[in-house]
Amino acid sequence: MKQFIPTPYNTKESIGWVVRHVTGPSKKHRGLVNGMPHSHELNHGVNVKHRLAIVGDIMTIRKGSVEFGQRLREFIKGSDYLVGNFEGTITDAVRPGLGLLFEERHAPRIIDALADFFAPEKTCLCVSNNHSGDFGKAEFFRSIELLEAEGFRLFGWLERPHLDIENSFRLVCGTMWTNKPCDYICMLKGAEDNIRPGVFNLLYPHFGYEFELYPRPDIVELGGKLTQKFDALVGHHAHCPQPVASRSAGGVNKLIAYSTGDFLGSYKTKKYQYGMIIKAEIGTSPDGSWLMGRAEWRLTRYVPGPKGRITVDISDDKLFT
Repeated sequence: MKQFIPTPYNTKESIGWVVRHVTGPSKKHRGLVNGMPHSHELNHGVNVKHRLAIVGDIMTIRKGSVEFGQRLREFIKGSDYLVGNFEGTITDAVRPGLGLLFEERHAPRIIDALADFFAPEKTCLCVSNNHSGDFGKAEFFRSIELLEAEGFRLFGWLERPHLDIENSFRLVCGTMWTNKPCDYICMLKGAEDNIRPGVFNLLYPHFGYEFELYPRPDIVELGGKLTQKFDALVGHHAHCPQPVASRSAGGVNKLIAYSTGDFLGSYKTKKYQYGMIIKAEIGTSPDGSWLMGRAEWRLTRYVPGPKGRITVDISDDKLFT
């Protein structure tokens, strides 16, 4: 299976991957995680220092333009930084075979779209994911250069496994999967080695399984272990949103979001169009330790329209039923 379809999974998992993409997202393991309300104060008495907005996978927009809706813009208003997973490579390289179907190729227009949504110098993009190796090392780093030239802040390769923000909090990443051999990006294993003492450490991992509305037991177990070490965890890779929850560790309530779905893409089929945006307060407790205060989340949806124009906005649809 893997030699024909470049998935990161074994044959059995690859078959399941195909089935879910045909039939729709799986609802198996519903009830394993208790999701929190759209707005929830994880810890009381937090002296807020930063407001962070986090989205999921930024997928290919093949042509046309992007418009961000008023409700979405209102929701992120007041955020100091935006974090997203940049899935794919900005390239015009031509690949033979099935590459056109299974590789994530960005056009340069993605730069203007992201810059229109949030200030590039305040936008933090993770590039450690299963599509990082689609076009090889040279094109991967060329894509990074194009984004950094416009002011975006990137992290996710071996020389930059984390990103420090204002000397107050650190973004750490790592991927559980790669579609192709890729020895220059950060893997999830060993991510805790990048924790920085004395600041807020948020893990932003590419993990779990695609097209499942609820995380599997092994992912819930892994997430629990990681939140014992990190101050919060917000994941991506499933290409559909999964519940946002709170877990207690060491007397502190910590945010754990297993998948923020797809923030941006160009699929015309509705089942692919959902994402999640999380807005969280980061600050200090009376004793000076870093922790998260209030967190809010909303479903998002991108909708391709005439002439390739894509609209992204808050969605009132119900997925977790």
